[in-house]
Amino acid sequence: RSMNSFLIIYLIILLFEAILSTILKYAWQAEEKWDEPWYNEKTEHERNSSKILRFISDFLAFLVLYNFIIPISLYVTVEMQKFLGSFFIGWDLDLYHEETNQRAQVNTSDLNEELGQVEYVFTDKTGTLTENEMQFRECSINGIKYQEINGKLTPEGFSEDSPDGNRHSLVRLFFSPIRHP
Repeated sequence: RSMNSFLIIYLIILLFEAILSTILKYAWQAEEKWDEPWYNEKTEHERNSSKILRFISDFLAFLVLYNFIIPISLYVTVEMQKFLGSFFIGWDLDLYHEETNQRAQVNTSDLNEELGQVEYVFTDKTGTLTENEMQFRECSINGIKYQEINGKLTPEGFSEDSPDGNRHSLVRLFFSPIRHP
């Protein structure tokens, strides 16, 4: 995140420099004593072209000239940090599993950016994430267990056949127009 904020600042500075240089170029060329250099004479087509197109062309030229402000070494440094940081994940003793005698294995250098961002992990009963076909069985919301019965979320202990289940369905049916206007 800090690199992104630095890049935004660099980009703002780059745009400011390019716009300022373009404006100053046209201000300098507007002076009466300005004479076009012999080695850079414009053709008749260039003189008659739209001022907006010339402004955009000059702006892009200054943008290319000043693009050195965003250092390539910044990208290289960040990529090296990611690469070396992946070794620290493998060396972390808190991530060592004694039963299998295995350390954490890092397969990508982008892993350390994603640490701490995982909020929910859904696994099957064995704890593996090997198949993409997972089905919802039950969940707990505010301490109340809910399960899926016939495509509906119902509290545990209720069913469509029980009197309580029918009452629950009727209450939900009654209040659903209020909830979904």
